[in-house]
Amino acid sequence: MAFNFKAIKKIPLSLIDVVLSKTQRKTPTVIRNKHPLPKIRSFYTRKVKFTGAEYAMQLETIINSFPHVEDIHPFYNDLINVLYDKSHFKMALGHLNSTKKNVESITNEYVRLIKYGTSLYGCKQLKRAGLGKMTSLVKRLKPTLEYLEEVRQHMSRLPQIDPECRTVLLCGLPNTGKSSFMNCVSKAHVDVQPYAFTTRSLFVGHFEYNYLSWQIVDTPGVLDHALEEMNTIEMQSVTALAHLNSIVLFFLDVSEQCGYSVDQQISLYNSIAPLIDRRMLIVLSKCDLKSPSTAKSTKIEHLDLKDEIKYFLDGKQYAFLSVFDPESVEKVKRIACDSHLEKSLEIKLQKNLEPILNRINVHEPPSHRPKEECMLRSSDEKIITERDLAKDNLDYYFDENKNYLVNEDEKYDVMPEIYNGKNVMDFVDVNILDKVESMDRYLPIRDYDVFDDNIKKEIDKRIRVKQEHTRNKLRATLPERFKNNPRKKYSTCKEAEPKKRGPKQFVEKQKPMEYDRKPKHLYR
Repeated sequence: MAFNFKAIKKIPLSLIDVVLSKTQRKTPTVIRNKHPLPKIRSFYTRKVKFTGAEYAMQLETIINSFPHVEDIHPFYNDLINVLYDKSHFKMALGHLNSTKKNVESITNEYVRLIKYGTSLYGCKQLKRAGLGKMTSLVKRLKPTLEYLEEVRQHMSRLPQIDPECRTVLLCGLPNTGKSSFMNCVSKAHVDVQPYAFTTRSLFVGHFEYNYLSWQIVDTPGVLDHALEEMNTIEMQSVTALAHLNSIVLFFLDVSEQCGYSVDQQISLYNSIAPLIDRRMLIVLSKCDLKSPSTAKSTKIEHLDLKDEIKYFLDGKQYAFLSVFDPESVEKVKRIACDSHLEKSLEIKLQKNLEPILNRINVHEPPSHRPKEECMLRSSDEKIITERDLAKDNLDYYFDENKNYLVNEDEKYDVMPEIYNGKNVMDFVDVNILDKVESMDRYLPIRDYDVFDDNIKKEIDKRIRVKQEHTRNKLRATLPERFKNNPRKKYSTCKEAEPKKRGPKQFVEKQKPMEYDRKPKHLYR
């Protein structure tokens, strides 16, 4: 799976201000000279520890957010090397890692020195020295952090290419129609201009074919010169060609309006073909500009092509393309996808299948027994249902009992009642009816009580004994002073009766006193 470069967090360039302000907010700020010495040491030790831990945490977060070039796919490994110089990128992350370790060592050193501080002034000076050394180290990281922030911004704009997905890769000289074909096939929108190197980085689009998800990658144009002379834009195409598992579509402009002759384009194909161990499909683009009347034709003899093109295409897989003809676009897409699927199937079949074949067990079902075979209906036999019989005969009566799997003389017996999964009639006495008739029908009808008086008295006695036992058991759990209270036991005073609350009485509030005359001081 591709690394998610958009998940890299933004790098704080003002790292010192962030850490020191957090230290001021998260730690105590007031200490007096009159406080005991252990408290003063603990106060400044806490500040040094917090600052060092915060610096280390911020640096470790930055380091872990970037991808480790050894752990990601080789495609992204080489792409980082092309775009940002892998050695420079690793040196920047190494600078952060070494600074983190130095900050941790400074923290441990000054925490140990503060333990031997003899006054508030001495501990304060040690704290200032420790924070100053940490800040000086972090100040030297400013160019490194700026470089990593630029890398992060550029990485967030990289396309999300899955190296393991089915891929169609477009390559060729600049201005040969690669981006126009990608816009027609997928939902991507790549800028198309009538000059070379319009596409300066990799672009990815997606489409579906044969109920499968595909990705199509548009690469920048590549010129025919040595690998050492290629610039960063061209090296992106070479990296994609080297690492992506894809079908390669080489675009050949037969109209030569791209600014390069056919011989130059064939020379580029011959240069990159040995480097690719996959199938390549040659796409003859801009056929409508070469021969408009036969642009839709798929036979090479119908087009007025040069002899060197015919000689070049001999024995190779190719297709004609015009972005203004949807049929040719669809045909190129179909040929490319089918070729890639066929190649993938060949690779899978070439693998060693013996470990898999040893785990495969073919199970053959046993043949039917004679009784089961005779119960199977033939395909020609028609099943006659009760509904069909009722349609043919209006007086037909549906007899459900005739299909019962019982003896013929028992099919029309009265259905016995079922209780708890058992037939009630199986447990009934055969002579029950004779016994009922022989009973005395003139017996007096009376209300039978289940228990007689002796049994009722015995039950009441047991209930009282049980209640007394429960009361004694509860009494045994009480404290000793509550078991035998002599004041309550031998007291002759009557218990006070509960107060009876009468109706609420409404008392009229007294009015404040009114003075008939004004105070004397008003008349002075």
